[in-house]
Amino acid sequence: MTLIFRLITAIEKLHPAETHDIEVERDIQIPMHDGMYLMADH
Repeated sequence: MTLIFRLITAIEKLHPAETHDIEVERDIQIPMHDGMYLMADH
């Protein structure tokens, strides 16, 4: 955290930011009309 962010947080009496775990599903095959597959991440 930067000094400015800490000062603003203290002055405004803000709560710390919440964080969340993230799952990434990689290399999902999506069939295309021409018979090929598009690879994607979700």
